[in-house]
Amino acid sequence: MFFKNLLSTDDPRQIKDITRISESFKNIRANMMFALAGTKDECKIILFTSAEQGDGKSTTCINVAAAYADSNARVLIIDADLRRPKIARYTNTDRKATGLSDYLGGFCTLEEAIVRPEGLNFDCLFSGRVPPNPSELLMIDKVESMMKELSEKYDYIFIDTPPIGIVSETIYLTQFVTGVVVVVKKDSSHFKAVQESISLLEFAKANILGFVFNDAFDAKSKKYYYKRRRYYYYE
Repeated sequence: MFFKNLLSTDDPRQIKDITRISESFKNIRANMMFALAGTKDECKIILFTSAEQGDGKSTTCINVAAAYADSNARVLIIDADLRRPKIARYTNTDRKATGLSDYLGGFCTLEEAIVRPEGLNFDCLFSGRVPPNPSELLMIDKVESMMKELSEKYDYIFIDTPPIGIVSETIYLTQFVTGVVVVVKKDSSHFKAVQESISLLEFAKANILGFVFNDAFDAKSKKYYYKRRRYYYYE
């Protein structure tokens, strides 16, 4: 399964690349399975992050999850980006759907928060309502017990998180995961920002599984530029 709606299919070049992109995500799945082969966890929990905003971590996360689900694995996506959630929109679901923030805030049960959008073969725990205190909400003890409970129900859990170089909660969540995938975007991600993100992950002793170089279809890359961005809330 490849989420064609993530691309503008009015663009002939993107239509031509759909098969190629789909195969790329299958290759990512294969490489991740190889990287995870030595881990003992029955449920593999993979955190997706990036150095900066707009690098494509959410689209990468959801398509890798879909590729794993195609192999008959029990898959869950958690949208832990409580500032700029995207998973609900990318799965054509109401962006105000009950989700992670509602569960952590005590407004619903975990079973009520997890849904399977129509036409998909994996479950989703959307972000829920945008809270006023995302960092504090994701750092409560309830997160650890939630991850343990979910680990008993799924083979793979994929967590979409905010850019690690911009907000603090991503580092906190690394303690609950099997490994981390860093998404880097061609002609957008700056080398220094990526280096800083790697340093943060290494300081947290996170298991970096690898990097996804997004939009890397051309043979040559153009000159990188540095542009630090603020990470805004939106509703």
